[in-house]
Amino acid sequence: MIVTDGPDTSTTTLTPANTTYTLVENTRLEDIVCAADCYPECQYRWTKPDNTVVSNNGVLSLGSLKRNEAATYTCTVTRSRTTVSVTKQVSVVVIYGPDAGSVQLYPVKRTYTENEGTRPDDITCSTACYPNCIYKWTKSGTNAVVSNTAVLTLGTLNKDKAATYTCTATNPKKSGTSVTDVTVHVRYGPDTCTISPASPLTLTEGDSSPTVSCESECYPSCSHTWSNVSSNSPIGGNGKFQLLQTTRYQAGNYNCFCKNTASVQYVRNQTAVLQIIIQYPPDVTVSLSTEDITEGNTLSISCDANGVPSVYNYNGLTQTWNGNPVPNTHTEVSGTPKHSSLHIPFLQLQDSGTYTCYVNNGVKTADTVSSVTVKVKVLPKVFTLLSMFAGRVGGTVNVSVQFYSFPDIEEVVFKRYDDQTKTNDTARKYIVSHNETVVGDKFYGKDVSLSGMQANLVISNLKQEDFGSYALILKNELGKTITQFIIDEKSPPSGAFDIKVDNILQNTARVSWIPGFHGGFAQTFLIQLSTDRKNWRNEETIFGGTDESGEPMYEVLNNLQESTTYYVRMYAFNSEGNSPFSEIHNFTTLLITEVQENSAAAITAGALGGAISALVVIAVIVIVVVLVRRGIITKDSIRTRIHIAIRKKQKEPTEMETYGQDSSIRMYEHLKHTTDSGQTNLYAVLKADLQATDNGKSQYENLPKEVSTSSTYMNISTGKSNKNPNQTYENLNLRSEIPGGK
Repeated sequence: MIVTDGPDTSTTTLTPANTTYTLVENTRLEDIVCAADCYPECQYRWTKPDNTVVSNNGVLSLGSLKRNEAATYTCTVTRSRTTVSVTKQVSVVVIYGPDAGSVQLYPVKRTYTENEGTRPDDITCSTACYPNCIYKWTKSGTNAVVSNTAVLTLGTLNKDKAATYTCTATNPKKSGTSVTDVTVHVRYGPDTCTISPASPLTLTEGDSSPTVSCESECYPSCSHTWSNVSSNSPIGGNGKFQLLQTTRYQAGNYNCFCKNTASVQYVRNQTAVLQIIIQYPPDVTVSLSTEDITEGNTLSISCDANGVPSVYNYNGLTQTWNGNPVPNTHTEVSGTPKHSSLHIPFLQLQDSGTYTCYVNNGVKTADTVSSVTVKVKVLPKVFTLLSMFAGRVGGTVNVSVQFYSFPDIEEVVFKRYDDQTKTNDTARKYIVSHNETVVGDKFYGKDVSLSGMQANLVISNLKQEDFGSYALILKNELGKTITQFIIDEKSPPSGAFDIKVDNILQNTARVSWIPGFHGGFAQTFLIQLSTDRKNWRNEETIFGGTDESGEPMYEVLNNLQESTTYYVRMYAFNSEGNSPFSEIHNFTTLLITEVQENSAAAITAGALGGAISALVVIAVIVIVVVLVRRGIITKDSIRTRIHIAIRKKQKEPTEMETYGQDSSIRMYEHLKHTTDSGQTNLYAVLKADLQATDNGKSQYENLPKEVSTSSTYMNISTGKSNKNPNQTYENLNLRSEIPGGK
C-alpha cells in the first residue's frame, strides 16, 4: 500500500533560517535552501511578488545582489496528486545609492546669471538611494551649509549670493556621497566709484600730480572713464590719468564715470568727482582810482591779489622815486582779503613815483610784486631860489631859473617891469632860451632828482633901464606860474638877517642867521662880540659865497667866559664893499649850576633880538623918508637900488597864475648900501640930517674904513684864521674896534 504525505508546514524549513536579509548592493547573498518532507517528492518554486519565477528548485541563489533584486521572495512547496501547498518567505533588502554622478538637478541648468535684486526659482537635487539619501547644499568659499534639504532657495539675489552651490547626497546606511554643482552669477555694481588719492587733491603749480585712479566693484566688470568737467573732454585711460607740470588752469573738478559692461542685460553706472586744487602765488594788480592824476585831486591806489590760497599777507604799497624809497605819510587802508589800498586826499608833486605792492600767500617764499607809476600833473614849479641877479652898466647878466613841468612846458616868457616881453633880437642883446636839466626837490623830506628845465635870460650891454623887476611866466596845460625876480647893479652885500643865539652854555654859544643878497659877488660874514657895547672884537669869519638857498647858517662861538653878558652883531662884505651892521643881540653865558636854565636864556636873547630888528626896520623907513624929502634920492633911483633885506627862514611861495588867476608874491626889499648917482654918501647925509634935527647919538653913522697895506685880506684882529683860507679878498679890511661903540 502506498501512503502519500506532505508538504507540511511544520516540516518545511529555510536554511539559513533567516527570513530577512539586508545587504549592500553588490554584496553576495548566500544561497537560501527551502526544504520539506513529501511523498512522492516535493516540488519547489521561488517567486517574486510579481509571480516571476526565479528558481524551480528549493535553492534561491541570488549571488551578488543588485538593487532590482530587492524583494520578498516566496518558496512554494507542492507535491503531485494533491493541491496542498506550503509557502515560506524571505525578504531581501538591498542598500544602494547614491551612485557617483547620479545626482540630478531641477531645473537642469547648472549655471545661472541673474541681475542683482531678482528672485530665481528654487533648485532641487535628487538621486536613487535606498534607503532615501540625505541632502545638503553648501556655498563655495565658506563651505557654509545653506540648505539641509534637496531644495536650494536663494531668494532675492545680491552680490554676496554669487557663488557655486554644491548639492551632496549621502546614504545613511552606507558610506559614500554623490555631489553636483550649480554656479550662480549675480550682475551688480557699480555701487560707488572709489578715487585714489582722495578728493580734494592739492597741488602746487608747476608740480606733477600722482597717478590718479578710479575703481569700482562690479560683475561682470565696469569701465572707468575720466573727463574734465569744465571742458567735458576725456582724459587719461583705463581709469587712470596724471597731470604733468600743472598750471592753475587745470584746477577744477574731474569726473570718473563707472559703468557696468553688461550694458544690455544690466544698465547701471555711478559718477565720482575729484576736485583738484592748484596753489599758485597771487597775481597782483596795482590800479588807480582815476586817470586824472592832477595836483589837488584825490587818488586811491589799490592793490588786488588773486591766487590760491586766497589768504594774503600784504607787505605795503611803498613809494619809490628812481628806485629810492620815499617816506610818504599816507595811510594804507585794508579792504577785503583780496584788496589793499592807499588813499591820497590831496595830490602833490611829491606823490609822484612808483608804487609797489608786495603780496604773499605762502606758496612761495618770495613776495609777488606789482607796480604802478604815478606822475602828478602840476603847474610849473620853480626851484631856483634866487630872486636877485646883479650886473654892471655895460656888462652882462645871466639869469637862469630851474623849474619842473608836467605836462610839458608850453610857454617860457620873460617880462620886464614895463610889461615888455624879452625875446631874442637881431643885435643879440637879449637871448632867451630854455633847456633840459636835472633839478633837485624833496619828496616827503627825501632828496630826489627830477628831469626838469632851465629858463635862461642873457642881457648884454646892460643899461639903466635893464635894472628892475622881471617876471618869468611859465605855462603848461594846467595854467601859469609867475616868478618875480630883480636885476640890480652889483653892490655890497645886504647883510645877515634873522639872527638868533641859542645853545648857550658856560663857554660856548651858537649863532644862526639867514644870508642876505650877496650883491653879485661871493660874500663873507663877520661876527663881532662886545661885553660893553663900546669895544667890539672880530670873533669869527664865515665864507658864504653866492648861496641864496634861504637856509640858515650856523657858527659856534668858543672860549667864552662863564656867567658873562655878551653883545653880538654881524655884517657881510664882498669885493664891492660892506653891508650895514646887523641888529645887536645879547646873551649871558651860564654858571656851572645854571646849566639847566639854558633854554630860558635862549628865549630871552631871541626876544631882545626881535625887538631890535623892529627898531631897525623903523629906522630904515625914516631914512628913506628923509632922503626923499631932501632930494638926495628920487623914486626912480629907489627902484634901481632895491635889494632883498629880510629873508624868511622858510622859502616864500612864488607868484602863481592858475587857470588865469594871479596871486601876488610878497617881495622883501631894502635900501641899497651905496651912494646915489651923484656919489653922495647917503649915510653921511643921513648922519648930518639927524644931527641937525636931534642932538642925540645917531643910530646910523658912516663907519670908518681903514685901507689895508696889503692887497690881500690876511688876518682878523683877533688872530683867528679865515674859515675859508683859499678865498682872497682884495682892498678889504674887517671893521673891528669902532669908536663910539657902533
